[in-house]
Formats: sequence, C-alpha cells, structure tokens
Amino acid sequence: MFFLATVMDHYSRAIVGWSIDSTMTEDPICDALRMAIHRRDMKPGLIIHSDCGVQYRSIKYQDLIHSTGAVSSMSRRSNCWDNAVM
Repeated sequence: MFFLATVMDHYSRAIVGWSIDSTMTEDPICDALRMAIHRRDMKPGLIIHSDCGVQYRSIKYQDLIHSTGAVSSMSRRSNCWDNAVM
C-alpha cells in the first residue's frame, strides 16, 4: 500500500507539491511541502492549512512551516468539510 501526500495552491487549485511513500508519517508530507516551497515564491504570512492528523502536528512539519515564515492552520476536529477542497 502507498500513501500520497499533496499540497494544493488553493488560489489556482494546482497541486504544487506531492510525495508518495509506503508509510503515512511526517516524511512524505514534509517532502510534499518542500516541493511546494521550491516551486512557488512563498511570502511570509502564507497560511498552510491541513487536517489535525498526527503527521501534521509533528514538530518536524510545524518547524518546516515556521521556517518559511508561513502560518499553520488546522481544521476542526472531526469536521471533514474543513478540507473539502482536497
């Protein structure tokens, strides 16, 4: 089984970062976010939204977000509609 992690630019609706891995850890989501950072001209204050899964709450992922000057935003617990776009 494989897992796909994606990062979507909500404005253009383009997938700007992705990673496939056999485990659902913070590694593939960090790889996907790094790809998105590399492909886009990110400005400080950018909001990066995710669900509140353990991978997205990891120190490694949160540190990556904050190192770019971005702000982390998470969906409400048990509310799938917060991430309906993805």
